Amino acid sequence: MTARRNPNLLILTLAWALGADDVGLLLVALWTVVSTLVLGARVLWALLLRWRGADLQPWLSQIDLRAEGHRPIVRLFAPRSGLSDA
Repeated sequence: MTARRNPNLLILTLAWALGADDVGLLLVALWTVVSTLVLGARVLWALLLRWRGADLQPWLSQIDLRAEGHRPIVRLFAPRSGLSDA
């Protein structure tokens, strides 16, 4: 989930195509608020886990390369499986 410009551009473009520019701006504002709340909850969850002594790790560091190595996202971003390793 993201509050970046790509979803916002899609929302605005669809609203513009339907002739509902004002609704598009409201939907972008709503999307931004919801995305910010979700990202804030994730940060709070990580802080709680860190406070409890958990070692935080990115999800891509726990990928089984034998099972998931065919996926483009894994090939590009997982440790020791990027394009430079091909």
